[in-house]
Amino acid sequence: MRRGFHITPKEETRILVLRRLRNKTWLATVHRGKYWFDGIALLRSPLKRLASSIMELKYYGEIRIMLIDNVPLDKAFLKNLSEKLKLPIILFMGNGIIHPIRLPKDVAEVLIRKLSINGIPEPIRISRIISRSLSSLLEFEIGGHNRDNE
Repeated sequence: MRRGFHITPKEETRILVLRRLRNKTWLATVHRGKYWFDGIALLRSPLKRLASSIMELKYYGEIRIMLIDNVPLDKAFLKNLSEKLKLPIILFMGNGIIHPIRLPKDVAEVLIRKLSINGIPEPIRISRIISRSLSSLLEFEIGGHNRDNE
């Protein structure tokens, strides 16, 4: 069972970054602060099952905050997701605007600053790099250009 909700911005806070890929597929990356990358998972889940998919992750019990990168989700859905997971959420939009859920805005801003190098939180930057590579691989496989089949 998870402890009660509390976050203090620390250098190595365990973070889950979530990015939507396609076809109900989500990229989940786990980080400790801005310097340590701990894990990766692909979650094939519709929105209504997203919370249960996240709870099945190996690192779920250690995650203290979730960053959702540039996915415009309904605030009511985010609040419900946050309550189910017992995690605060920061929705990070491409223009740098943040929308914290169950977390004071000033605490969210401090955390984003601590995680950032050159203005972008490092866990989000890494998630974007992985996401671009995975998207290319998925398009390559779907397009029928897999050289293993030749």
